[in-house]
Amino acid sequence: MDLRKMIGNALALCLTAATVLSFANPVVAKADETEKVEAEVNTDIDMLFEGTIMNESKDKTYVFTAPDNGYAQVTIKGADPNEEYSWSYRINNQNGSTYESEIGEYGLTNRTSNEFTVTKGEKYYVTVGNEEKYWNREGILRFSFTKSDSWELEGNDSVAGAYVLEEGKTITGTITYKNDVDYYKFDINNACKVKITVNAADPSTTGNWNLYLTNEDGQTNEIYEDIKSKQDNTFYLKKGTYYLSFDVYPGYESKVGIKYNLLYSTSSLSIKTPTVKKIAGYTGSRYSYFDSISLKNAGTVDGYLVKIAKKKTMKGILYNEALSNLSGKNKIVVNKVLDKYTLSQKASTVYITVRPYVLDPFGNRIYGSISKVKAQILKKKAI
Repeated sequence: MDLRKMIGNALALCLTAATVLSFANPVVAKADETEKVEAEVNTDIDMLFEGTIMNESKDKTYVFTAPDNGYAQVTIKGADPNEEYSWSYRINNQNGSTYESEIGEYGLTNRTSNEFTVTKGEKYYVTVGNEEKYWNREGILRFSFTKSDSWELEGNDSVAGAYVLEEGKTITGTITYKNDVDYYKFDINNACKVKITVNAADPSTTGNWNLYLTNEDGQTNEIYEDIKSKQDNTFYLKKGTYYLSFDVYPGYESKVGIKYNLLYSTSSLSIKTPTVKKIAGYTGSRYSYFDSISLKNAGTVDGYLVKIAKKKTMKGILYNEALSNLSGKNKIVVNKVLDKYTLSQKASTVYITVRPYVLDPFGNRIYGSISKVKAQILKKKAI
């Protein structure tokens, strides 16, 4: 993930259960050398690595190995508050992706990164520099780590590496670097309503994220675009495996590193089955016509599968179509003409059933139960 997510929490770590590694002498690396900072893991909560650094010539790189899954933050500060510094730094993961990079700014005694996710056993590289006129001024490099199972794990930049979500559990994540995409995965065991909640972990920040939902058939829908505030819409989903993917809205790459919270929850899906009251229509010598179907006790749905047949067993199908043209809750607009040979040219009895459905985000239908069969005589009309 992008280490730009490491926003200044390291200074706030007053860790009561922390392991502090201090260097008796300044850690001065040779120009091409990498310093390795390690400590025993003797706490399940927090850990703080701290060491003295000096920039005598070229930039120095320090490597840290994450003792567990969680998140981390880097702080660089001048050892003498009366001295001037111009710290610059860059944070990379072991695959070479740059999480965060900040150039030196005159008079900045302290630099604090965004928080970023770390994975147990993986290495993270912090390259520190200072302007030439400030070389040989002592500073302190701090790498603070907090164990957590509520942060995403990096490597979730593809469907294959998607982080598995637990229902009802909030996960914190960040788009760690430019072009980073975070993938999440969850399973639905039965058709239901799914609420997906996204918001900035820090309410004072705005992330400008996009969130996409993909089903196991590869259908994708952008369910939230350019997220600036909390979103918590509810969607209908069928049984299956689903993937969520985050990226940053184009043009807002500077928002890389801002933390987001992601949560999903489910509730039962109840699609109300109405009663068919009547069908408006007629038969005639040249054609027959179905106008509309009136319902009783209908629910809020996206449409109905309408079947009209010659027999009560629903054999001899005259009409079988999914219709979304509704006039209020209790009327389905059919507007169907049948040729004169389909029905008798005199009054005829037809049988009707309707089956309500709702749509998932990909336009697929999720059906409720079929209504009871309604028998009705269509009267002859002179046409």
